[in-house]
Amino acid sequence: MFCLPGLAGFDGCLDTPVEILHVFLLGPVKYLTRDLLRKLTPAQLATVVASWEACDVNALNISSIKAQYMMRHVKSLIGKDFKIVLQSAPFVLYQFMSNAERST
Repeated sequence: MFCLPGLAGFDGCLDTPVEILHVFLLGPVKYLTRDLLRKLTPAQLATVVASWEACDVNALNISSIKAQYMMRHVKSLIGKDFKIVLQSAPFVLYQFMSNAERST
């Protein structure tokens, strides 16, 4: 019988890859993103699109950010899109959040 914990040098916490959506609930991300983007002015939305397009994706483990698509279909985004939102929010959306939203 093969038992992983019996392997020498195996640490279940360190050796198991974990994606951010597996540990953070998708619901709060979905509703907070929609709420934040809904209250922005057209000029601020243009800044969000420009920030997403200028974002360096090399360290984010994603292929690209389709900013225009994400803004056009914000109510129909799926898990992979919210993964992008989560990973880029500190660089893109943080500037538009109030202090209360930042602490949430």
